Amino acid sequence: MNFISDSFDFVYYLWELLLPSIGSIIFSIVTAALFGLFFIVIVVLILWKIGFFKRSKTYYNVFVKLYIPYMILVTVYISGMIGAMMEVHDILERKNDQMVSVVYENTVEPMFDTNKEKRIFIENLRAAASDLDNNKDHISVNLITSALLKKGTTARYESKGEKHAAESHGVFSDLDREIHKSIILAIILTKKDNVKITSSGTVTIEEYHSIIDGLKDMDYDKFKKELKIQMGSVLGDFMDERYSSFRFSLILFYLLLMLPIILEFLIYKQVLNKRWEKALKSEEGLTDVKS
Repeated sequence: MNFISDSFDFVYYLWELLLPSIGSIIFSIVTAALFGLFFIVIVVLILWKIGFFKRSKTYYNVFVKLYIPYMILVTVYISGMIGAMMEVHDILERKNDQMVSVVYENTVEPMFDTNKEKRIFIENLRAAASDLDNNKDHISVNLITSALLKKGTTARYESKGEKHAAESHGVFSDLDREIHKSIILAIILTKKDNVKITSSGTVTIEEYHSIIDGLKDMDYDKFKKELKIQMGSVLGDFMDERYSSFRFSLILFYLLLMLPIILEFLIYKQVLNKRWEKALKSEEGLTDVKS
């Protein structure tokens, strides 16, 4: 049972949420880019003062000056990207409920459109349960999720008014798993009001089979409400993880782009400059001898 068929569909859903706030995103990009520009200008002035852009050979000296526009362009670009990323993350945090509704309506809800869809889902839950180790007293939500995923339950997602079998890939497979886990948690919490359980929690084998047996008469309105609460937490965590990962990747990318400049300077100071100074002294020594 895979919920996100194509990353482009998911991005399209997010774009619909972000479009009304495009002005604030552009403002954040410009603000971050200006901050990056101010920062890199200060850095360039300091490096200029300590002779970072000065070389002994004339042609080499001219070439090194090209580092300055390169450093400015790279810093401004990366700063703008970080500004956009931060604003998008903040907007999605504020619109978490809307994001949950969009994902729910286009992924999970079609599974319960008809009694047939409900029956298929219950049968897959029961089949997944049969694969669990019944010798254990308790089973974890993670184990139930894994067993359900192995069954390859056929979920549907809505796209342009049509239903399609869903296939996920990449980072969205992680989101699929978390949504599966949300469904299982919502079912347990709906059927067992007095049960306190988290995504890393466990239930007894007897309780789990009892819950499955009672799914036919489950209050689906209550289930929907509970599921949206669980999905809100899941999507929030998912976006936080993507945000942290993307931010780290951008910073690492920036450092990698600046690394050749630093390496070139070290090579010049430790190797080339010493070699040229030595050659210059040799030439001066020969000149003195001839004199």
